[in-house]
Amino acid sequence: MSTSSRPAGLPDPASLADAFHVYEVDVTDEDVRYYGEPLEDRTAVERAVEPLFGDSGYHVSLTRETGEYVLVATERSTSLDEIVHWRNPFAFSGGRLRRLLDPKR
Repeated sequence: MSTSSRPAGLPDPASLADAFHVYEVDVTDEDVRYYGEPLEDRTAVERAVEPLFGDSGYHVSLTRETGEYVLVATERSTSLDEIVHWRNPFAFSGGRLRRLLDPKR
């Protein structure tokens, strides 16, 4: 198994063995990719490994790239726009208010 230096807190490939057999780990600036073979269907694999990644602040998804299965772990963003969609209530309220005040309707 080829592994690069994983960011602190990400699970060791051996800890994924119940759901996903890892044979290579690739670390980039954007994400960490665990190449391997799923031992269950996509949804079951993601449910099984999500707690291991989520506790470290990562989102994980199982994809298929160039014929290989890949667990892609990306850091969760904590920006205000992604946590609270504050624009939606204001847009909704503004639209309703405009309709109420429009004399042509």
